[in-house]
Amino acid sequence: MQAHPQDPDNFPFMTLGNKIDADGGNSRVVSKKKAEAWAQSKGGMPYFETSAKDDINVEAAFTQMARNALRHEKEEDLFVPEAVDMNTSAGAARKRSGCC
Repeated sequence: MQAHPQDPDNFPFMTLGNKIDADGGNSRVVSKKKAEAWAQSKGGMPYFETSAKDDINVEAAFTQMARNALRHEKEEDLFVPEAVDMNTSAGAARKRSGCC
């Protein structure tokens, strides 16, 4: 709600169960099964149980989130910078000038 996506029905939301390392799982408020069922009821929303402390599923969740976002991005909204050919005289001059 706070993000106000333009098309919430098609926005690539994701559910993360964080801090799975805490108290050996004894302080869990929502079971994994219940969280997975909830995410599934929301159109098969991806669900990851994560722990930043123990580096569990953080990279996998981020990668999936990026893939989903790119899949929903409109092609005209993407910015792809013009390529520079470093083998041409203009590219070589740029390289010598110290430009990044």
